[in-house]
Amino acid sequence: MKKWLIALSIICGVSLISTAVLAGRVYYEELEVYTDYDKRELEASALNNIYINSSIPIEVYPTTGKPYVEFNQTFSDIMGMAPEYELMVSKKNDSTYIELKEIKDVFFWFGVREDKAKLSVYLPQSTINRLSIQDEGYVNYRREKPIINLEGINVNELDVSTHVGEFILDGHYQKVNISSEGSIRLNSKSPAEVSIHQSMDQHLTGEFKKIKILNYDSSYITIDSNSASQVEIESSHGQIDLRGNYSKVELEGIYNDIDLRSDSLLELVTNGNNNTITANGPFKEMSFNEQGTQLEIKTTTVPDRLNFDQESTNNEINLTFPSNIPGFKVKYYTEYYGVEEFEHHINEMISRGDLRSDFELAKEKVGENELVFTHGNGALIMALNIEMNTLQIIDGGYTSNIAQ
Repeated sequence: MKKWLIALSIICGVSLISTAVLAGRVYYEELEVYTDYDKRELEASALNNIYINSSIPIEVYPTTGKPYVEFNQTFSDIMGMAPEYELMVSKKNDSTYIELKEIKDVFFWFGVREDKAKLSVYLPQSTINRLSIQDEGYVNYRREKPIINLEGINVNELDVSTHVGEFILDGHYQKVNISSEGSIRLNSKSPAEVSIHQSMDQHLTGEFKKIKILNYDSSYITIDSNSASQVEIESSHGQIDLRGNYSKVELEGIYNDIDLRSDSLLELVTNGNNNTITANGPFKEMSFNEQGTQLEIKTTTVPDRLNFDQESTNNEINLTFPSNIPGFKVKYYTEYYGVEEFEHHINEMISRGDLRSDFELAKEKVGENELVFTHGNGALIMALNIEMNTLQIIDGGYTSNIAQ
């Protein structure tokens, strides 16, 4: 009986496999294949301003020949229900308008084997006043990541809003505004104002006036600025590496790993929690509002101001100063302890090594809930909440040329 059951199972299995193979063969043989293609040449005299709007991903490439735009589509399914598009190109004075519009939608996606569609624009390696690139934000998972390559194309004002893209920018720019996921490599040969939104791996080099980055999720952000630029970054779970010259750096977010090294005098402002921040440079002013953050700060000058917000708690702070710093004060305060409790807490803090200094400190009580440790003339004042902050002040073994 068992032998009959085994034999029957084998026969059923072979039958199922044969049926599946046959069904697959019939399915692929009966697929409807739809292709579409359109190409339009662009007038060079009307390329001062270019506006591109598309229902599908947009690609841009430089060309040494005549500029043009082309549309390619391949679609295959079992129902014969391919989407259809219409390419329209118009010009007005020195401006060109390119639009790819979907005129027939697929309302029932079934048995789709291939869905490829892209709008490709080929532009001369010259200067464009304004280039606007907008897609409708939907990218089918079968489609490849579009490439926007502007190598050798100078753009005074670049405005891009796409779902995803790989951006290669190398030229002279004044304003760059990009909202997209994907990646970007930007080399600006003129001082540019740059704004980047959404999650992108970013590598920015060259000349900048101002950089503003809003990074929603974990990304790699690398900036090497030749000019003393202003940088604002809001990020979570990012790897951020800043090199070069800056006048002001503002960092906000959570769970970031930040490494800043500046060659120019700058102001540093941070706001967040659970970050790891390493900063090295000639800092004029520093302001921190952090919780649960590791701060490793090495300043090659004596700052005019060093501020820790009253909400800054549970931080591990290491500050390295020049050997010739004239003086500083560390002022501890609390709103939660009485006089005796505060003094007891201070003594425990010192015994734990939560305050360590290579510079000689003089202890002075000021008021009921304030205690000050002073070195030298006490010109630089650091006010610090006593709640779970550790502070180590290190003699860097170097001198500052512009020490106060």
